Order: sequence, then C-alpha cells, then structure tokens
Amino acid sequence: MADIKVEHLSKEFGIGPDKVVALEDVNLEASGHVFVSIVGPSGCGKSTFLNVLTGIESPTHGTVSITNDGR
Repeated sequence: MADIKVEHLSKEFGIGPDKVVALEDVNLEASGHVFVSIVGPSGCGKSTFLNVLTGIESPTHGTVSITNDGR
C-alpha cells in the first residue's frame, strides 16, 4: 500500500513575460487502496501534475512524497 502526499505544489515553465504557470498550490493526500481520477479541460495541468508526481519533471515549489510500506 502506498501513501501519496503532495503539498503546495507549483510548476512554472519559462521566465519573465513568457512564464506559464501550469500548477499552482496543489495539495493532495491519498493512502490505502483508493482510486483517484484527475479530470479537467485540455491545458489545465493534468499531464504536468502526473509528470511531477512520477519524477519526470521537477516541481518549481512544494513537495511530493510517495511512501510504500512494503506490501
């Protein structure tokens, strides 16, 4: 069983006037045997969130913690 904790997650691309804020202050906590869906319109940050969650992208701010108790 895994525990996932996301705290104050933000992800920005670019700098200055070209900066795009893909995620801003996202919080999530899920543990145990749960099913979680991430839904929203195109361009709202779903893929970016999953990329940060899996380590493909690094967060600009905030933390992602995934723990596993060995089961």
